[in-house]
Parts: sequence; structure tokens; C-alpha cells
Amino acid sequence: MARPICFRIEQPLYQCLDRRFALAREAHTEVMEVSLMKLSLKAAAVACGVLWGGCLLLVGVVHLWVPSYGAGFLGTMSSLYPGFHASGTLPDVLVGTGEGIVDGVIGGLVFAWLYNTLMLGPLTSKHA
Repeated sequence: MARPICFRIEQPLYQCLDRRFALAREAHTEVMEVSLMKLSLKAAAVACGVLWGGCLLLVGVVHLWVPSYGAGFLGTMSSLYPGFHASGTLPDVLVGTGEGIVDGVIGGLVFAWLYNTLMLGPLTSKHA
């Protein structure tokens, strides 16, 4: 159990508050000195590729059983991906999944690269 900061009644209030502010300032300084972490380009690319490809696969497979499900979404995706058609056949679902994986990998790479470039560049110095 943590000891209270002001444990004596005789201690003046201003000394108690000064001590609390000093502890808060030390904690803030320690937090500011921790360097930011970099994102792994490979991990971000794989995660985004699996996630986006999995989304297209899931919607495509459900669309095979229930043709009204995801028709608008698949129609939009077929307008973005040149080899993919929202015809409701298994080969089209597989083509859409493959293109979604490639698109997700590229998007994950770009996101992780931008994050590492923009966040880590100017903030690596220690703050006072």
C-alpha cells in the first residue's frame, strides 16, 4: 500500500503541495524522456494485408450464399480493382481477396513508413 505524501498533520500545506508538484514534475519528465517506438514495416504490411484481404474474403463468401449481402460494397470494390467483378462466383471472390491482400500490404507499408518518418523525426530529442 502506498504511503500518503503528507503523512504528518504538523507539516504545512504549502510544503505538502510543493512535494506533490515536484513528484508530478519528475513523473512528467520521465515520460517525456522515453523514446517513441517505431512501427515494423513488415508487421504493419502483413497485418493490413491479412485484415483487408480477409474482409473482402468474408464479404465475398457470405455474398455467395446470400446474394443481397454486400452487393453495394462488392460493386464499389469491383470498380476499384481491375480484375475483380462482383458476379458472385468463387473465382471472383479469390481474385478480389488477392487484390485486397496486395492493396492492404501496400497501404500498411505506406502507413508505417509515414508514421516512422513523421513521428520519430523531430521528437527524438529529450524535452526539459
